[in-house]
Amino acid sequence: MTGIPQRVALLKKSHLLHGLNDAQLQTLAEQMQERTFAAGEIIVAPGSRDQTLYFIADGKVSLRNQAGKETCEIVLRKGDYFGEETAYTGRPEVNTAQALTAVTLLTLDGKGEILKGLLKKYPQLRPNFEVAISSRRLGRQLCFEWLNAEETPYFLARKHRIALYQSLILPMLLSLIPIGMMLLGLMPTLSGSRPSMVAMAVGSTALLLIMAWIIWLYIDWSNDYYIVTNQRVIWLEKVIGIHESRYESPISATLSVSVESDYWGQWLHYGNVIVRTFVGQIVFQTVMYPAQAARIIEEQWQRSKESALGEEKEKMKSAIRARLGLPAPPPTTVAPTSTPAPAPPPKKRLLPPILRALLGQHLRLRIDTGGTIIYHKHWMVFLRTIFWPLLGFLALLALLGYRLWSLWRDPEQALIRLHPSFNLDMSSLLISLAILGVLGVIFYRFWDWTNDIYMVTDEQVIDVDRTPFGKETRTVAPLDNILSTGYSRIGIMANLFNFGDVQIDVGGGKLVFENVADPAGVQADIDRRRVARMAKKKESEAAAERERMANWLAVYHQSADELRGFGNS
Repeated sequence: MTGIPQRVALLKKSHLLHGLNDAQLQTLAEQMQERTFAAGEIIVAPGSRDQTLYFIADGKVSLRNQAGKETCEIVLRKGDYFGEETAYTGRPEVNTAQALTAVTLLTLDGKGEILKGLLKKYPQLRPNFEVAISSRRLGRQLCFEWLNAEETPYFLARKHRIALYQSLILPMLLSLIPIGMMLLGLMPTLSGSRPSMVAMAVGSTALLLIMAWIIWLYIDWSNDYYIVTNQRVIWLEKVIGIHESRYESPISATLSVSVESDYWGQWLHYGNVIVRTFVGQIVFQTVMYPAQAARIIEEQWQRSKESALGEEKEKMKSAIRARLGLPAPPPTTVAPTSTPAPAPPPKKRLLPPILRALLGQHLRLRIDTGGTIIYHKHWMVFLRTIFWPLLGFLALLALLGYRLWSLWRDPEQALIRLHPSFNLDMSSLLISLAILGVLGVIFYRFWDWTNDIYMVTDEQVIDVDRTPFGKETRTVAPLDNILSTGYSRIGIMANLFNFGDVQIDVGGGKLVFENVADPAGVQADIDRRRVARMAKKKESEAAAERERMANWLAVYHQSADELRGFGNS
């Protein structure tokens, strides 16, 4: 049985009820009912209209939704909630809620009347519900497959529509010019003469281009997402047809969360959320209700601390049990949920087997082998190095074709007659040799391009520079020595095709990953490995400390009777 103080402590941590004081939370807690479900039991089915709001007091709940052919599932834990959309809007439930373990729930029902009265009395709660509902709706639509099995999204948003409107101001103003040209082209029609077809054609073409620009801006706006899960803070940036990148930081690496909002932002409820971490900062730009987003990050940050503390206590208990020879507690059973979806069919390979074997590893700019991530320079760098040889190759090829055509028309000029329709002379032979030489240069530069690689392992970053038929230079820096990382994309081509340099400050100098694809993603890879390395090192130190404490406690426990007997004597 969950007492009122325990209920208040649980509700106080939830961003959904942020804004209520202890007395108000106590009144709400007294109105709640406690319900229990066994593992595997269905709590809420799709189509339900009971308008009940559920808070998880203990256990785990699976929340599933059928999004087209895919099933999206998230795992909710103690302190989480569900049923908020039906309770708030009165619409039928679209999710299936199933107990994964034995679950204790605190429910607020009354067919939604209690919640309606609460929102009417405390309107400051409405933004909390609107952010939670919009995040769950967007999550159902997107269903990110790259989230971990135990990773639950709590906040998911695009930029506020005001950001879209601001980006559309310039193209909308420019659209007045072609519209004016088209109207001027039609003016002769009003006076009885023929319309100006040139003005009409230029105006309509310009208008179509501007409309395409507007559509592109809308798609670009709709493809950027800000996400907060129980494990990470993430910014997904996708420029359609150009690049896609992901910037992220572990929620446990958070240092501070702040909100910035100008006058219009305060009036229209939008602003920036700045998350500062050990590995830099992530900015949620122009999001709706930034204060609510910041509270969700703070809540998950606090949860990660409590979770880490709880794990440390359990590890300490396990170490003490092991020293005393006590049996481990039985594991918690988890109910199976939906049947796992069959593996997707393998993607069709467009390259023939021989080309796949020769080029497969070289055409991939990022190769993740699990333990090591390998990066090649962007293919635009290779194209830049072969630009002039490639032009020379095409020119020589055209010249050879012209010369062979001339020899076909006048066979008497031929030096070598291989066939009535295929003859050679000295110039065509020299051109052919020149073509082979240029192809050799292109192949050499391709080989040189593939030989320059950068690697990130669990312990170090490596820069390998090999020259064909020449020497190899390898520069290594341990992850522990990295002080900071940064990246830059300089130039139109670098920004258009998303490549640039990643700078790694290792104290005594700098290591530079030059011209890699998606430099922000490479930086994130390095920072993730760096944070994981720091966590591993910290865990190793904590394990040594646990072992030392467990030994002391085991000695004390084994000597307790002797010490008590000594004290009584």
